[in-house]
Amino acid sequence: MNTAAHSFDVTTADFQARVMQASRTQPVLVDFWATWCAPCKTLKPVLEQLALDYGGAFLLAKVDIDKEAMLASHHGVRSVPTVLLYKDGQPVDGFTGAQPEAAIRALLAHHGIEPPPISTLEEGLQALDMGQLDAAERLLAAALAEEPGNAQAAIGLARVAALRGNVEGARQRLADLPAEVRGGLEAASLVAWLDLNDLIAQGPAPQALQDTLNRAPDDLDARYHLAIWRALGGDPETAMEELLAIMRLDRSFRDDGARKALLRVFDFVGAEHPVVRRMRARLAMLLN
Repeated sequence: MNTAAHSFDVTTADFQARVMQASRTQPVLVDFWATWCAPCKTLKPVLEQLALDYGGAFLLAKVDIDKEAMLASHHGVRSVPTVLLYKDGQPVDGFTGAQPEAAIRALLAHHGIEPPPISTLEEGLQALDMGQLDAAERLLAAALAEEPGNAQAAIGLARVAALRGNVEGARQRLADLPAEVRGGLEAASLVAWLDLNDLIAQGPAPQALQDTLNRAPDDLDARYHLAIWRALGGDPETAMEELLAIMRLDRSFRDDGARKALLRVFDFVGAEHPVVRRMRARLAMLLN
């Protein structure tokens, strides 16, 4: 959702229409701020995120007091940041200084302003991110039943299966998706995760691989498997460096396996990640 739909700058010229009149049908939170104000810089993104999270339950109007000094003075602003809540054309509450998100949510709730209820899908994805697999499976299955074509729910259920070690179940979930969804970044990342796990499924554990390399630094097989472990363990940049190094040493290794594994790591991390863009350029230089 576009933040600008619920968050915008106002001036003296449009304050009456966009704040005073608008607040008769929808609450408006007005942030009086200044470019030189450090607490303003802390508070502003919090307010903008809340406007997005609340999905139109209130509007956020922002006033730069250096450009609109008369407007700020007229509304009793003596310091910044000052935030005022307008309802029915009148200020009904507010605060000064940078406040924590919880305090701002409490102020909004006091005036009956609540965020939209979380959907079954969102609740399921949150449970999945927290590793609550049983709850995630139940909620995502319910979301998919509500909307049979929901790709996010289907991919989420594939992730649940993968995390439980049910690789075939995960692959089947992905195979059932429409081709255009299978080609999307989220599905491609999961496919790459499954493929990379397959590559190390029957191999030694990371410490055993490191012990092998300590004894035999030229063991490309150990280096290859350890690189994949690193990618899956949260250090994809080192994994990419290692796979590129193997390519430089022996392009025929595992039938060009280092390059193939590197491409899977790219998919796993995501095409738009800055490390992937940088490493793709290095791969292109190596191949040319």
